[in-house]
Amino acid sequence: MCLKKNFASSRQKFENLPFYLKPYVYMMPGSHVPFTGLDLRYQYNTFKKLKFRLKNMNQNVCPERTEFLANSPCNPRCVVIDRSNSLPIPGLLDNLSFLTYDCEVGFYISGKDDQKSWIETSGDDYLLSVCADGSSGTVCGEYTFQVPSPLHLNKTDDPPVIVLLDKQEFENKDKIVIYVPTSQKADTFSVSVLLVSDNQSSTVVSTQENPIPPGAGPVLKILVEHNIPSGRYQIAVTPKRGGELTGTPSYSAHLTRLLKSLP
Repeated sequence: MCLKKNFASSRQKFENLPFYLKPYVYMMPGSHVPFTGLDLRYQYNTFKKLKFRLKNMNQNVCPERTEFLANSPCNPRCVVIDRSNSLPIPGLLDNLSFLTYDCEVGFYISGKDDQKSWIETSGDDYLLSVCADGSSGTVCGEYTFQVPSPLHLNKTDDPPVIVLLDKQEFENKDKIVIYVPTSQKADTFSVSVLLVSDNQSSTVVSTQENPIPPGAGPVLKILVEHNIPSGRYQIAVTPKRGGELTGTPSYSAHLTRLLKSLP
């Protein structure tokens, strides 16, 4: 069962990501209502076997310790791609060619039969779990992200990207490590830590500027330098070029830091 598969591992973890998620606008056939589609793009010649899962972390959709039920909206899909018997294609690694897998659309179905409705999940936090077998063994990782609204994806020439946040680094080492696609027309990312209140308003508590190095790959790893106290937070990443904004912010999944009790 996909929901119970374990992707957390004590084995080697990704140091730099050979993959990213590409959001796009998806239109349901026969409908004018847009949803956000998600396309996983993985560097083709870097794996022999790949498995991954996308799970909605909204507690109203997928509560913790949930059990699979036929009519439950919590029904993630596990994907396995096996290339163990194929040969590398010359030039693909140098070209950074990517396998593209159209893997998710941001909605779930509620109700039965003629009472069904499609509930948009824009703004929900998701968990991407990945394991890959390659030349250096098996590597695994888990990354949270927030699904952007489809209404924002076509508004500018530099639409929002998916910011992946390393779940294990945050939970095990108290580090905020994010991965940002470099597909925007930016030479710098302005990275802000936002304190999110109960009414979903937010306050900027710190900002750092991260230049994109010349020759940077398709994904930039960024360590957020601000240490957050207890509270609920989000990371906002805004593209800049020549000191000017080139697009709207892209937001990470939410981070919750609990106040540790004294012994």
